[in-house]
Order: sequence, then structure tokens, then C-alpha cells
Amino acid sequence: MEGKIAVIACGQEKGKEPVLPSEEMTWYELGKYMRSHRHPPRQRSRWNTRRYVATFEPASTLGKLAAHAVNEMGLQTHPQVVVADGAHWIKKETATHETMVYFCQNRLKAC
Repeated sequence: MEGKIAVIACGQEKGKEPVLPSEEMTWYELGKYMRSHRHPPRQRSRWNTRRYVATFEPASTLGKLAAHAVNEMGLQTHPQVVVADGAHWIKKETATHETMVYFCQNRLKAC
């Protein structure tokens, strides 16, 4: 038996702008910057309000718990997106609802 977790989030906030190297940086500071910024900088964001639900029960129970959390947060009219790892039970459960699904199976395995 495996545990299942759902996160319901809303209220996206933009983070601060990414720091870019400046002309005033010394060679040491520039080298330090390059070691910690191997990928292009991007603006990050976070969610104000989150609600977590979890269970060891079947997938349908997790769906009911998530629906209850959505109702408590007042998000019934908002579009819903599922980000999942591609497990069979997730594909089966989301096929019964009109929900946009993003599977990030390859990305999770790379971590």
C-alpha cells in the first residue's frame, strides 16, 4: 500500500527579480556568481495559500479529500491543473474528470 498526497494551492505571488552580474563585480565575485548560477536566472514565484491532503486509501478517496479542500478554499470555479508523476492510478482518475494534467515523470526521475 502506498501513500498519496495532494496539494491544493492558490494566490500566486511573483518573487523578486533574479540577480544579474554587474560591472562592479570583482573577478572573485564573478567567479563565485558563475559557480552558483549555472543556469540562466529566472523569476520564481510562490503560492500564498496551500492545503495538503493525504491518505493510504484508494485513489478515489484522495480525490474526495482534494475536492473537499477545494470547496473549503472556495476554488470551485477556478481552472484546475494536476501535476503528476505519471502513475497509472493518476491517469485513470484524471480521465474521469475534465482536468488539465501535466505529467513530469522524466523530470522527477532526474532529481
